[in-house]
Amino acid sequence: MQDLGDRMPAPGRRSRLAWLWSRIGHDLAVDLGTANTLIVVRGRGLVVFQPSCVAVDRARERMIAVGAEAREMLGRAPAPIEVIRPLSSGVISDYDAAQHMLREFILRVHHRRRFVKPRIVVCVPSGVTPVARRAVEEAALDAGARRVVIVSEPLAAAVGAGLPVEEARGRWSSTSAAGRRRWRSSCWAAWS
Repeated sequence: MQDLGDRMPAPGRRSRLAWLWSRIGHDLAVDLGTANTLIVVRGRGLVVFQPSCVAVDRARERMIAVGAEAREMLGRAPAPIEVIRPLSSGVISDYDAAQHMLREFILRVHHRRRFVKPRIVVCVPSGVTPVARRAVEEAALDAGARRVVIVSEPLAAAVGAGLPVEEARGRWSSTSAAGRRRWRSSCWAAWS
């Protein structure tokens, strides 16, 4: 795992087969949100925008549905079926359900799962503990990722907005997600 925190990755040497693996496997960016999960594929844009819900059959201890199908069952399912949200405040609260949900969403995008696995960048809130970061990384690896890079949400938002993050200048950003609005001040500097 590579945990970047608030820094951009250093340019590294690519392997000789990196171009082949990038053609066969997808590069995915995942935003595990409390309300919705988004998956972006390089070159195709946003491909998955689903609610972060999982329907679990407690009698048989198995997952039944994820995403929109699970949300439709909310309040309508019989007694042994429970619809849960595996994330709270951007942090995994139910590991098995989050891992199953992430695996299903990845399989909807990346159909080749036997030989080639996707590389995944996952956003986490800026104030989470190292244990929560490790849980997100383990869930992504168990869901079928070849390599996982953890990036904080302010850095991902700045890169997505096209801000020059390599300059040593302060920036303000505002995000609204799951009924919360957060203001962040960020300053990135070139590390040498």
